[in-house]
Amino acid sequence: ARAAEPCMLLPGCVGPEEATPPRASRGSAASESGSTRAAGPEAAVYSVQNLRRSMEDAHCIVDDLLKPSAATESQAELSPCSQLGHVSYFAVFDGHAGARAANFMRERFHELLAADAPALRRDAKGVLRAAFARADAEWLERACGSGDATDGTTAAVVLLDVGSRRCVVANLGDTEVVWGARARQGGVVHRVLSEVHDPKKNPAEVIRIRAAGGRVVRGRLAHPLFSPQAVSLGVSRAIGDIGFKDTRFTGGARTGLAHEPFVASFSLPPCYDFPGQFVIVACDGFWGSVKYSDAVQSAVFLMSSSASLESAAKGLVDLAVRSGSQDNVT
Repeated sequence: ARAAEPCMLLPGCVGPEEATPPRASRGSAASESGSTRAAGPEAAVYSVQNLRRSMEDAHCIVDDLLKPSAATESQAELSPCSQLGHVSYFAVFDGHAGARAANFMRERFHELLAADAPALRRDAKGVLRAAFARADAEWLERACGSGDATDGTTAAVVLLDVGSRRCVVANLGDTEVVWGARARQGGVVHRVLSEVHDPKKNPAEVIRIRAAGGRVVRGRLAHPLFSPQAVSLGVSRAIGDIGFKDTRFTGGARTGLAHEPFVASFSLPPCYDFPGQFVIVACDGFWGSVKYSDAVQSAVFLMSSSASLESAAKGLVDLAVRSGSQDNVT
């Protein structure tokens, strides 16, 4: 399943008059929404099942991920190279072949990060990579002992430190993260902070898969024992999917499906008004129907015209549904 979760993170909102307002949505199915206005950045999430038979999205927001004890606090003060201070955590998980792996990541991944708070302050990228490896190992171990844990999930995680204006992003699969802002001279600007791991969209992933011994057939990651028309994946990096990772189920062959995330650090530019900057986190149920530039322009308009950030998030979901998405959208 392909789900999308526009999780909008921002300290405030300003919008340009020239932004084009979105048109009315064409209806939706079951939905979930929420927002937070705690000490960290303001955030909201809105999700709909849309035309899918089930909901396989999951998301998680933690206002203060670290909440250090006295011991870790004093240790952090001794580290002048600390990368992160007050850290807000935002994550979106897009399950496929079920929602179990996505729900596992929702409950577990932030715990793995918080458990290594001192290291997270020093080396956020390294801790994120290690946490993805640990999470994948834990889920595959669970799958080995259970017949109903064979699904997988993509992921996008954002660590945001408003005080230092720093953002660290990690993603797997086709769940993407985009930064946007209203330019002072008018109009909007955006930057893609993630990397898409879809063989159809990323030629580098095709090269990596083939170098690892895997096959790509018609833009999809093929299983070595079955026809790709029957068993294949649309993403090349994911948590879980034991049928593609455990050699007992692949005839000893390697498929090229990886759990290693793309990780990047981004400083919120001081040349833009800080309250006008935001981040959209979404899976391909959203990005498959909405261009980056359209999403950012719509977000700026919605934040300037909506009664709440939650209403703005709903407006983005409506935009994806109206643009033809039949998938879960959040």
